[in-house]
Amino acid sequence: MKITDANDATLDLLSLGECMIRLSPEGRQRIEFAPLFEAWVGGGEYNVAYAVARMGLRAGWTSRLPDNYVASIIKNHARGGGLNIDDVVWIPYDGVGRADRVGLNWTEVGTGVRGSVTMYDRGHSAASHMKPGDVNWKSVFAKGVRWFHTGGIFTALSPSTAETTLEALKVAHEAGVVTSYDLNFRSKLWSAKEANAATLKLLPYVKVLIGNEEDFIKVLGMKIEGVKEDFKGLEVDSYKKMVEQVVRAHPQVQAVGTTLREV
Repeated sequence: MKITDANDATLDLLSLGECMIRLSPEGRQRIEFAPLFEAWVGGGEYNVAYAVARMGLRAGWTSRLPDNYVASIIKNHARGGGLNIDDVVWIPYDGVGRADRVGLNWTEVGTGVRGSVTMYDRGHSAASHMKPGDVNWKSVFAKGVRWFHTGGIFTALSPSTAETTLEALKVAHEAGVVTSYDLNFRSKLWSAKEANAATLKLLPYVKVLIGNEEDFIKVLGMKIEGVKEDFKGLEVDSYKKMVEQVVRAHPQVQAVGTTLREV
């Protein structure tokens, strides 16, 4: 895989996606009974860039945010971790969040036999309103970016974010940037049919594909022998065969990354 030399780039990685504020009860309390909540910053694509920055590489993240105090939590978190946010689209805040807001993610951590619970509160978020043309991708990649990453969570937010993902991947591909896409299927955001239709348009511009067995089955329509509905007891050899199916169907994909795990 050909990756631009570090000396010829200003960023080692740039990611595109939504970042939310996660509100979690202290300890292992339930959301409905908690008097106090801890605020955390995170998002599928944002986390990748933040982690890369923490490793000492030059990472950037782009999205769309309202110019208010809650978005400043994200801004301060990114800057504190050394994450470049020069390409974030900032928009005026209307005072109440009718037009654009920062999405929230209410999460209680499970304990014992009680599993964790996540409740999205991300409707009308600024990131979900992102559309083609909001970012001048040619200008962004002209500055020198070695790797561009995005994923299925951002793509699923709205028809316009799916179009934005396609626009960004196309320009990155034309600029010779290594592109990676995390399938990251979320049934709360869209159906398998919708995910499949949108993702097939993106794959010609993706070099590194990331996902687990559920992602490949539901998003790409792949078949894996020996997989049950609960995705337990998956044989590694069966998964390897499925990955080979993916690469045969999409030969432009140069690498596939996954983690086999049971949560």
